[in-house]
Amino acid sequence: MTETPTARTVWTTNFPAVQAKIDKANRKAARLGLEARLTITVTGKRLVPVPRDGVPEALWTRAEVTDHTVTGDEVVLPGGWRFLAALDHAVPGANVVRKAPHLAEEILVPLWARTVTSKCDHCGQDRLRRDTYLVLNAENGVKQVGSTCLVDFLGLTPAQVGWIFEDHAAASERDEYDGLASVETVPLGTFLQVVAYLVRVDGWTSRGVAREYGRSATADDASNVFTSKDQKLVGDIFGALTDADEKIATDALTWVRSDDFDSTTDYGWNLRTACIDDGVTFRNLGIVASLIQAWLRHTEQVAKRAIKANVSVHVGTPGEKTTLDLIVTGTQTFDGIYGTTLLVKGATPAGAEVTCWTTPHTKFGQWAASVRGNGQPAAIKATVKEHGEFNGIAQTTITRASVLA
Repeated sequence: MTETPTARTVWTTNFPAVQAKIDKANRKAARLGLEARLTITVTGKRLVPVPRDGVPEALWTRAEVTDHTVTGDEVVLPGGWRFLAALDHAVPGANVVRKAPHLAEEILVPLWARTVTSKCDHCGQDRLRRDTYLVLNAENGVKQVGSTCLVDFLGLTPAQVGWIFEDHAAASERDEYDGLASVETVPLGTFLQVVAYLVRVDGWTSRGVAREYGRSATADDASNVFTSKDQKLVGDIFGALTDADEKIATDALTWVRSDDFDSTTDYGWNLRTACIDDGVTFRNLGIVASLIQAWLRHTEQVAKRAIKANVSVHVGTPGEKTTLDLIVTGTQTFDGIYGTTLLVKGATPAGAEVTCWTTPHTKFGQWAASVRGNGQPAAIKATVKEHGEFNGIAQTTITRASVLA
C-alpha cells in the first residue's frame, strides 16, 4: 500500500539536494532490510516572481521552481497490522506522540496515548520503557507494543521502525544525532536562548521552509551549537546572547507551562510535554525550538488587542517622508533566493496599521525584533511607500524607516 503523495515545491536549483536526501533515505532502508522505498516525481516546472524590497513589482525578476511529490510505501506488517503512532515516554505520564507518516488525515490517534504508561500489550508487562508503538488492525483495534517486543510481534527491529517514523526529507541533517536522541539532553533554557538569538539575528526558518529553499533550519542551527567542535563559533554565539534573548526564552517557557497555553491540539500537547523537564533530548529539539516563534506570535496577538480598536485610516502621503509613533506588534521572516526579508508589523497608538519590509540585519529590523510585543510606542521617521488594505482595514506601508533618538 502506498501513502498519499506529499506535494512540495522547491527552487529548481535546490531540487538535486532534495533528490539526494531521498536517495540517502532509500539506501538506509536497504541497509536495514526494508522493502519500503520513497519515490520522488516531478509534476511540473514554472516561473514565479521574486519580490524585492524597494523594487517596483514590474521590475521583479522571475525564478524557476519545481513542483514534485514524494510518495512512500507503507510497510506491510504481519497480521494486517498498521503503525498508528510512536510514543516517547521520557516524562512518565506525559508522552510526546508522533503520528505515523503514512496514515490518512481521518485516522486519529486516541487521546489516551498522551498519558498512557509504557506498558506492552504483547508481553503484558508494564515497566519503564523509553519508546512504545501503537499499531492497529480492523479485527483487534489498537495495541501498544514495547520497542523490545517489536521483533517478536511484528518481525521488525527498532532500527527498522525508526526509519519508518523518520522525517526522510531532513534525514541527512539529523543522522549525526541518531546515537544521542534518547540518552543525551541539552539544557532547555539555554537552548531556547540560543534559538531566540538566532531568530533575532536571522529570523525564523522552519524545517519545512528550509527544505523548500535549501536553507538551514533554525532548530538545526541551534542544535549545532551544542554539538559543534568549533569552539570559536560556539563562544561567539554564547557571547552574543543578550538579556532580551534570556527574557524571551524565560517568558516563552513560563507561557508553555501555564494554563494560558492551549495544549488541546496534538502540536500543543507535544510542545508542552517536550518542555516539562529542564533538559531536552535531541529528538525533541525541533519542536522545542518552535516554542520561540509560537511565543512571538502570541505576544503579537496580545499587543494588537492592547492597542485601541483599529481605525481604518492611512498615515502620511505616498512618496513623502513622515514621522509617527509606532508600536511594533510583531515581526515575520520570509525566505527567498535573495536571502531573508523581515516584515515589521505595527500600529500607531490610535490603531492605524503600519507595515515595513526590511531585513533582520538592518538597525531598524534589529530594533523591531527587540521591542516587538512590548506595547511601547517609539518615534520613527520613514518614507510612505503606499496605501493599501488588509482584511478590510486600511494599511500603510513604509520604507527606509529609522528610530528617532
